[in-house]
Amino acid sequence: MSVLDAAVTGWACVTSTHQQSYVYVVMSCIESPLRPNCGGSMREWVRLYDLRGRALNAGFPRDAGPRWETLLKRLGLNQVEDAGISLSDPSE
Repeated sequence: MSVLDAAVTGWACVTSTHQQSYVYVVMSCIESPLRPNCGGSMREWVRLYDLRGRALNAGFPRDAGPRWETLLKRLGLNQVEDAGISLSDPSE
């Protein structure tokens, strides 16, 4: 039986320096022997969506590597993330 292995633990609507809006979603998985890739720094990661619901970083590794930094810079969001993003509870 297939089950979801992660849940949304926080989100924010962010606006880039290009005045485009995006949805910034923090995902978390539950550590378990059945999920060896869920632990430590791999327990949480970010998914970024445009306003049409397209995942802009689908397929990226969970760690914030160079592809993530390049995407943020291209979209004009690197300064927004550097300044800190205030997350809302997923139930809001």
